[in-house]
Formats: sequence, structure tokens, C-alpha cells
Amino acid sequence: MEKTTNFTVSPLKRRACVACTTAKSKCSPHFTSQTVCERCSRLGKQCVFLDLPERRRRPQSARQVEALADKVDRLSTEIAILKHQNNKPGSASLPGAPITAVGDANGAVSSTVLQPVNAIPAAPDLDTRFGYPLNHEGPDIVDRGWITVDDAEYLIATFKETFVPRFPFVTLGSNECAAYLRKHSPFLFLCIVAVPLYTNPLLQQRLGEEIRRQVSLRLIFNTERSMDLLRGLLVYSAWYHHFAHQGHGQLFMLSQLSVTVAYDLGLPEGYINKAGVIDDNGKRAVLGVFWLAVIVSRVLQKPIGMRHIKVIDDWSLGFAVGPERATDTAIQPMMLLQSFAYRFIETFPSAIKVGDVHSEESRLSIHATSPFLLQLENLKEKIKGDGAGLAIPNYIELEVLHLEGWLLETTLAASRVYPETAFAIPGTITSGPVLDETQFLWRKIRKNQLVLQHLLQMPLEEMCCMPFIIYSWLCGSLTLLERAVWGLLREIMDRDDGSGAAQDAGWKISEAQIVIDEVKYLTTTDALSKKFETAYGNLKDGVDDGSELGRLLHHIRMLRRSYHRQVQKITGASIVETKTPGHELTSQLTQIWGGNSELAPPDFDVGGDDLDVGVWTSMNDFLFL
Repeated sequence: MEKTTNFTVSPLKRRACVACTTAKSKCSPHFTSQTVCERCSRLGKQCVFLDLPERRRRPQSARQVEALADKVDRLSTEIAILKHQNNKPGSASLPGAPITAVGDANGAVSSTVLQPVNAIPAAPDLDTRFGYPLNHEGPDIVDRGWITVDDAEYLIATFKETFVPRFPFVTLGSNECAAYLRKHSPFLFLCIVAVPLYTNPLLQQRLGEEIRRQVSLRLIFNTERSMDLLRGLLVYSAWYHHFAHQGHGQLFMLSQLSVTVAYDLGLPEGYINKAGVIDDNGKRAVLGVFWLAVIVSRVLQKPIGMRHIKVIDDWSLGFAVGPERATDTAIQPMMLLQSFAYRFIETFPSAIKVGDVHSEESRLSIHATSPFLLQLENLKEKIKGDGAGLAIPNYIELEVLHLEGWLLETTLAASRVYPETAFAIPGTITSGPVLDETQFLWRKIRKNQLVLQHLLQMPLEEMCCMPFIIYSWLCGSLTLLERAVWGLLREIMDRDDGSGAAQDAGWKISEAQIVIDEVKYLTTTDALSKKFETAYGNLKDGVDDGSELGRLLHHIRMLRRSYHRQVQKITGASIVETKTPGHELTSQLTQIWGGNSELAPPDFDVGGDDLDVGVWTSMNDFLFL
């Protein structure tokens, strides 16, 4: 028989009623009633006990399953450690030894046919307390069963073929297979295998965690310095956006770590290997560190972490004259462009942050930008001439456009503060009339359209292999393009015919419609979103909005919304972008290498000599990436 008490407050009710809680008085239950307290009974008030909030509890079965899964993972790790410790010299982990097939859970031997990258299973959860000890000599990702040897060979071959041409500062020889890298460069092996796994984001994120764990342990805790660590850092940093990072803080830190390791190894002074000759891997690493330092400085608007030294020009020229590998021919153009950016930043430090123009060098930069534009034009001709008629890689063309827009944005930001020198930029590099504001806005639109055309025409496989700088090109061009359009629309809506009477509103809307249809902003952003989704596969499987790719697509969606709303706000009408057959942007990529000729706006009279000051200011508030 159940035991009952005379009075118990329901466990789902609060212990104090509303009236006592409000009066901050003691609430004691009445001895004759379970629903009224003594104070409310004495005062004749209504006594109400509120319900307690219910706590959501996970089912007991779910917690038991998680506990069992954790035990299985720990046992699997311990078994892998025991197998690794029992391996004898001459086993399958050494170069030249036969590769043992991996068995499944039932003991059956799996096929040796290479699995597709997205078929590699996600890695088990690893508890470091029950894993290998705090050093890098424990079992690697192959020993732990995260990937097979065949998978590793496939990923290394993919890295050599598709990723190295876009970042030629870390190359692999024909003899550097999975077994060789596991023995001689385990950290580089881990980074190389992780980069091509963008179609398996869960496993790639797990490998990224392992990379960061080894960086903190070996570089920080054990203060190790080696070419293995430096080359692995460069690979991981170049494609850091594949590893679901939160923000850019780690990128700047990785750049500084790379510079530190390079100088601690004495590489900038000339790396000498054990054979007593200059090591080409060391040269490439130094050039890669400099490339990374300047790029990060421009993207994140941080100080450059590495100075330009003479060996940078000497070594890049050496790879151009006598390339050891086919990808070495791309090193000199990349270094020429970053050396140019370095000189501009060193000449005008405020150019790092476009909005910081309240300085004497910013005032000077307005008059001195034209020589830099001329240098960039000469640099383009040199790159084109050195190519000996070969096609210029997409990433080189995009970088040229990016640099040109960066110079112009710096000048425009300074012109807001010093209007007496505003727009002192000729229509062409060497000659031509000074551009007015409207012409300059159209020039900005065309330049950014060229960047977006390149990205739309870029093959999917190349887009997935591009370093992180591709996001800077995309976001910067989209933002500048929409703000240039807003500036033109404001100029149209604020224009009068000179007699003081406002022009017909319908005619203004018609001209605004021409601008919207000419730019095709919504069509372009929609095509870019679809292309990135196609390139990286189904985003719902393992890629969330916190990843770099997820945030990129979210940023594009926000730009589309802000663009449409701002157009409605400026024009006072709901202007819809007209889609016509063949509405894709017309290719004008030859304009990049054929001089800086002016592209004409649509055939209608934009009129007016001056733009609204607020329009020009708002367009230049953007800090160019």
C-alpha cells in the first residue's frame, strides 16, 4: 500500500505562489488545503502556483548507445596501437613493401580497387586520453583505420594533379608516395590527404582537428622546427577554407607560424641540405611563405608578416629560367604580383586598410597611384610575354583584376577625405581625359563583372582546387558591383533637366531599368550560388552554415536581399530584373591583357556632372578584400 502524506506540493509546481513571490514573503502551505498557502488564506487572496518548466531529458536508450559507441571507439584505438607496436621492420608500412588489404568487420578482405573520395567512411571519435601518447610517433590515420593505403595513394595523386598547379610552392616527386610520406614527412602526408576530401566534409573536418592538434603539440609545446611542419602548414593554410573554420583568426596565426618556422630554419638566408647544395623544396617554401603573408595582409587588412628580401626575386627567376617541375613556371608570375602588392603597401601603409585614409601618405597616394597602375600594366605585359603564347591561368588573371581594383579603391577612399584631388585618374593608363564620377562608376561595374565572368567560366574541378583567395575575389567584386549600381541609380533619380522642374518619374524608372538589366546582378549571383553548390556537392550533408562555404553562400543570399531592397528604396518602385534569352554576361576577358581601354556604358544619356556626395561616400565605405 502506498504511503501518502497530508500535504505535498506537486513536484511540477513552484514552491511559492504568485502573490507571495510578488510580495517577497514566505509562502507556507495551509494545513487544511493543498492548493492554498497560509498567507493567501489569511488575506483572502487567490493563491496560484505556477508550473515548473519541464526539463527535456534524452531517452535512457540514447545515452546507453552513446556510451557503448564510446567504448567501441576506445577499444578500436587500443587495438590499432597494439598492432602498430607489434609491427616489425620490413612490414607493409615501409617503402617498397606490399600493401596489405584491409579487412572488414566480418573478417572479409576488401577489394584493392580505389574507393571514390566521398565513399571513405567518417573517422571514429578519438579520445586522446586513451589514444597514443603526446608525441607524433604514434599510429597515423592509416594505422587508426580512418583511411586505407589505397585511399591515401588516390588522394595524393589527386593533390599532385589538380591542387599543386594552383599552389606550386609545395610539390611532390615521383617517388614520394604514401609509404614514403608516412615515414619521412608524416605531417605533410596528413595535410595533403586532408585537402582533397572536400566531398567528405565530416572526415575532412576530423582530419583538420588532428592537424590543429599536431600543430599545437609539435610547434608550440615541443617547439619543433622542420621542413615537414613548414610544408604541411603551407598546404593547410592555402586551403584552410575546406576545414570548417570559424572566422579568419586562425589564418593570420598560421601565416605568422609559417614565417616563424621559415626563419628559425634559416631558409631566407639560403637553405642547405645534408648534401651541401641548395634545396629547391626550401626555396619553394620561402616563396610560399611570402605569398601567404602578403595575401593574408590584403585579405584580412593586417600588417605583412614577412619582408621582401632579395632571394625572393632571385629564386622565382631561377624557377622561371630552369624549372625543375612543370608547375614551377607559375611561380614567377605569382611572386611578381605579390611583390608589386608588397611595394604598394610599404609605400602607402594606409592601403592595408582602405578606410584609414587620414594620413599624409594617403593624400600622396592619390597623386602616386597612376605610376603604380602603369607598373601593373607593364607587369601584365611581362607576364603575357613570358608565357610565350601560352594561355594565362585563370587564377593569374583574377589576381591581376583584383590588384587593379584594390589600387583604385585605395585612391577612391582617399579622395573622400581630400575632394580637391578626387578622380584624378585618366581614362586609360597612359593618356586620355580625366574620368567623371559616372564614367568611373561604369568602369567599376565592368571591372567587377570581369571577375565574376571568370568565376562563372571557371571549370568546376578547378574551382574546388583554388586556394582561399577565391572567396576574397568573389565577395569583394559582388559588394563593389552592387554599390556601384546604387550610385548610378541615385544619380538618375536625383537628376533634373536644368530648368528646376523634376523630370518625369516614368522616364527615370525606365533608365533605372536599363541599368538593372545591363548589370544582371541577381542573375549573376544566382548562377554563382548554383555553381558553388554544384562544385562542392550537397551542402546539407556535413557542411553547415558555420563552415566557410556555408557562410559564403549565406553572404551571397544577404547581398541579393540587400541589393533588391536598396533598389526599391532608391527608385521607389519594384524594379524586376528582366531575363532574356542568352542573358549570360558577354565574355570580355581579352580586355584584361589588351590594355586598360574604357568600356562604354549602355546607350542612354546619364547626364549630370556631379554625383551626390553621400552616394560616393557610401560606395567607398567597403573595405576591399
